[in-house]
Amino acid sequence: MESGVESATGTWSVAECPFAIEYSRRVLDDIRLAVTEAFFSLPKGGAEIGGILLGKWEQGELSILGHVPLECEHALGPSFTLSENDHARLAELVAAEHPAGMGPVGWYHSHTRSEIFLSDADIAIHKRYFSKPWQVALVLKPHTFRPTRCGFFFREADKSIKGAATRQEFELTPLPMVPAPLRPVGRVRAAEPAEVEPAGPRPPLPESRPEPSRQTESPAPAPAAGMQPAAPAEPAAPLVDWRHSEQLDLPYSEERAEAEPVAPVVPEREPVALEPELAEPAPEPMERPWPGRRYVFPAALLLVVATAAFEMRALWMPGFETLVRPLLPAPPAPPLGLNAIEADGELHIRWDRNSPAVTQAVRGLLQIRDGGPLAQSFRLDGSYLQAGIFIYARQGQRVDVELVLDEPDGQKVREVASYLGTAPAHAIHPPDQHGRLRNQLPDAAK
Repeated sequence: MESGVESATGTWSVAECPFAIEYSRRVLDDIRLAVTEAFFSLPKGGAEIGGILLGKWEQGELSILGHVPLECEHALGPSFTLSENDHARLAELVAAEHPAGMGPVGWYHSHTRSEIFLSDADIAIHKRYFSKPWQVALVLKPHTFRPTRCGFFFREADKSIKGAATRQEFELTPLPMVPAPLRPVGRVRAAEPAEVEPAGPRPPLPESRPEPSRQTESPAPAPAAGMQPAAPAEPAAPLVDWRHSEQLDLPYSEERAEAEPVAPVVPEREPVALEPELAEPAPEPMERPWPGRRYVFPAALLLVVATAAFEMRALWMPGFETLVRPLLPAPPAPPLGLNAIEADGELHIRWDRNSPAVTQAVRGLLQIRDGGPLAQSFRLDGSYLQAGIFIYARQGQRVDVELVLDEPDGQKVREVASYLGTAPAHAIHPPDQHGRLRNQLPDAAK
């Protein structure tokens, strides 16, 4: 497998492969970076990319020394599925001239939504553009938190390509970063104000090369012999020693310093002295206060009040319930289970005698509307309510029944039921032997 992290190359070999694959770790790391960047370019899988592998085939060993990406237009989606234009570009890359005597030794592409394998379309690409027996395919599988996994595919001894899975999978770990050497920073010496010489002729300076002038105008006429040229009208720049300045990238030597002394300049204004230190020390980072500290005291106070209210709930809870009860909606009345069923030619009107509304009722009123506009009313006392049944000889096809109960607190509980059937034969039903309650028909019907 791979050599050490510090090595520049890695080796991939398996018993089934007739040759060993040696690759540049820098080349595969560049491919890994491009694959990872495309993986994060789109949500839910990103985009898949690919390209050709460049290298050499010598003495039964394959070397991967470079790569060229294929700009896939992704006309068929984010996967690495080639369109007609992509096939044309891939053919141009394979046929193009490559530097340093390298040539196409295979190709690579990434799988972001599937495992490491070669699909039928991948095998078709490999056979069409990389038909030589030593050309390989590399499939890379990026991951969000783990290293990129990859594997090589090759033609085995029987010239077949096993694309279901790679013979040996390996991981690409990022190469270590090598810090660039820092350039030594020079120190700018503070300019000291030059002393103003008295008026009059001055002795000539030693012969030296003239300083580069900032003016673009033509030079002034040469002064007479024995006379020093007058100071320029433009204010002179502050004096900077070039031996310690970053502005002039020139080597320093003691011989050059003695041969080229710096002539003093008489400024017309007070020079500004530079800070002798390189840079001010960076201020220490201030510790940011916790943003939630302002809520600590209110939260603690609220917790104390809630605890005290819970411990004293026996004192304030009854009054609170009395105050809030009128504002709450009235609870629904318990069902009475009123229904009407015909049996043996009689209409059995039943209700649930175990219902809380029935057991607590003071009296009841049973109203029956038998096919006409007027209703018959039957008052029921507590014993009749506990019986739970009223037998009625119906006259019409439809019978509407309403049971109204008077509760101890003054409330009334109502429930309605209906029966629909064929018209019965009119008959008189006297009370049975058990004394069950029956309705009383009008005298005209007797």
